[in-house]
Amino acid sequence: MPKPLPPPATAAPATSAPPPLNIPLRYYGFVRPSEVGRTNTGMFMDGDNVLVVSEGQVVKQHLLIVELTPTSARIEDIQAKRGQTLPVVPVANP
Repeated sequence: MPKPLPPPATAAPATSAPPPLNIPLRYYGFVRPSEVGRTNTGMFMDGDNVLVVSEGQVVKQHLLIVELTPTSARIEDIQAKRGQTLPVVPVANP
């Protein structure tokens, strides 16, 4: 007698992906220090405000500036424990 077939595998319930981070900053400038041991600095627009921050600094009480390069900024939301990379967005003069 043939053995009964195993029950069909059920698909695992789909887990919804967390919503994308909404980092309210625009990365528009990069400064590499000339002194050894100093960290990179970046310029960000927060609405009409300009923020000048260094790697390792926390801004807006929950955004950690992880890494700054001439082309992008890696930022981590320390409350949500998730990160995002922002590209450089040039700011046009009016």
